[in-house]
Amino acid sequence: MGEVKKVSIIIPVYNTGNKLCRCLDSILAQSYQDYECIVVDDGSTDDSSTIIDEYAIRDTRFKVVHKENGGVSSARNYGLNIASGEWLVFIDSDDSLMPDHIASLMDAATDDVDLVMTGFRFMHPDKTTEHGYNIGKYIGIESIRKFISETEFLRFQVPWDRTYRNKENLFFDEKLSLGEDRLFCYQYLLNCKGIATIGKITYIHDGTDETTLSYRTYPSSMNKHRLSVFKDAISDLNNHLVIGRKNTSLLDSYLDSIYTDLINSYYKEGKCIDFYMARILHKFNLL
Repeated sequence: MGEVKKVSIIIPVYNTGNKLCRCLDSILAQSYQDYECIVVDDGSTDDSSTIIDEYAIRDTRFKVVHKENGGVSSARNYGLNIASGEWLVFIDSDDSLMPDHIASLMDAATDDVDLVMTGFRFMHPDKTTEHGYNIGKYIGIESIRKFISETEFLRFQVPWDRTYRNKENLFFDEKLSLGEDRLFCYQYLLNCKGIATIGKITYIHDGTDETTLSYRTYPSSMNKHRLSVFKDAISDLNNHLVIGRKNTSLLDSYLDSIYTDLINSYYKEGKCIDFYMARILHKFNLL
């Protein structure tokens, strides 16, 4: 496998006791052994805290943190602040890994790349889909731009199907309750010298819980902040990578979806505003 590269696995936990053992057992089953697993209990009210304490007793590589509830970004940031590994791996506490997940990522984690991506299986409420990449390496802006233009990479901006080189000033926006993972991925790309992809499906994402964050509604204040930071992030990404018309259209569509969420949140708060007026008002910082 070559040079050993210590990995910091970061798992935010909030009330996933019924699926948590599946996640933690899949980490214990990894063929790659040189890791620390930082499990951040974000104020769980079920048996999650007891479960992770038991794993920490069983295996000293598990480092457990109990904190007041502050959201998934707060939990991940706590893990980032204490992570000592050269590489970072994020796992959702209701997800699981194939036994070769970490080993496959580390095999491709060479000095000339900052990001290694694997394929994942997505368990929806009514079906299961898979998304993956061919084996490849893309070094430098031109090569990364080509990779982005020829794949659906920008459609899948999630933190958990990849490993990141541990750098300074990495953090998730704690003001966001939706899209914080996508924003983190966009911002990381701005300082990424190379990307490697693995031709395997090694991560299993459980999206069967319809009560998770993706299905909730949020206040207009959060959606307004979300719109502002994503406008800047998308502008920076376009300027840095010049990602082409197809991907620019994709990013613009995401911005439009945020405008729609903002309008819906205003309606729920008893305010009336339409889509086009929202765009105009936000352009002039009047929204």
